[in-house]
Amino acid sequence: MKTTVGFLVLMLTVAPFCVAAEPTPVIPKPRAQQVLVASAAEKGMTYLAFPSLLRTSPDEVLIAFKRGFRHGGDTEAVGEMLRFDTARNAIVNRQVVAQDPGYIHQMGEWVKFPNGDIAVYFDVQNIGHDGKNYRTGMRENRSSDGGRTFNGLKVSPRLGEREYGYPFDFIVQGKTTYMLVMAFGYRPGGRWSVDVIKSEDNGRNWSFVRNLTEEFGGHPINESAFLPWGGGFMVTTRANGTSQRLYRTDRDFRKLAETDLSKANVFMESHIGRPRLFARDGGVYLVGRNTRTTQPHGRRMELALFKIDPATLQVTRWVILDNAERANVTDGYYAMPYFQERGGKTWLNLINYRGVAGAHPDIVRLEYDWDEVR
Repeated sequence: MKTTVGFLVLMLTVAPFCVAAEPTPVIPKPRAQQVLVASAAEKGMTYLAFPSLLRTSPDEVLIAFKRGFRHGGDTEAVGEMLRFDTARNAIVNRQVVAQDPGYIHQMGEWVKFPNGDIAVYFDVQNIGHDGKNYRTGMRENRSSDGGRTFNGLKVSPRLGEREYGYPFDFIVQGKTTYMLVMAFGYRPGGRWSVDVIKSEDNGRNWSFVRNLTEEFGGHPINESAFLPWGGGFMVTTRANGTSQRLYRTDRDFRKLAETDLSKANVFMESHIGRPRLFARDGGVYLVGRNTRTTQPHGRRMELALFKIDPATLQVTRWVILDNAERANVTDGYYAMPYFQERGGKTWLNLINYRGVAGAHPDIVRLEYDWDEVR
């Protein structure tokens, strides 16, 4: 009996020291930092945010971004585009691709269809009588000459009676184009869900594939991303709360496996802001805004990258790409990656937006040695 009591006392004494320590992140040094569009240099609409990109050639990407007055609620906000030379790191052209008085063009998402057409789909909003933002239905602008000229902004067609409002991501496989997109309960169709839809005719018509909100258990999800993997797909979802989940599905987007990354990793306190997935060198990577609490700085956001084991869906590497110094970044980190080959090396680039201490953000490019990141 004395031995048992002594053993319990010992266990109670050492138990507080058995809590797993937070793993040490990898913090690579950026090899280049370039401001592509500076808020201070703009006139009038100085709020710059939400970049998305499309690789169009080995040395070119198209970048869409919002230019407005604030993060949200700013009618007249437009969608602009940069044609960016990734070999020279130079802007070749800048133009407006979405503008309609009284509407907020909040975020654009690119796709290159199987026939070569390029389109950018916008999350378009207006202000209701109660002063809140509401979706008005997606709008799109299409180009048939590699993004040099566009046919003009138009309202995206409904899928039956359902109207979609927020495009998240695209996958093109052969002649099939998949769109990951959100529907809103107050719009035609009357359902809150993140769905997969597909087109077999280069985006002229779309058909329903899967309600992922329902398939994944009914969690109220918002910003999401997907990519092809192993004959099926990987999907990550941001809950309307603190959860970031990762799923593996079959070819029809039926769930095969899942994990709650936020619960499994102490360095992921909440969801990942505007998550993006990409695959490289046999690995799957999640990148986006991670918000953590540390002392003495408190709760701060950072640009983070997580390497995922596709078999177990577990994080195997945590990388802080920006703000390891815990500066007061107040808006930013919806980032999209692209790779550039130069000097016999592979370079990871991220087009990002970032504002410090309440200042309006800039559109920026960060570059890293991929061998140091992966």
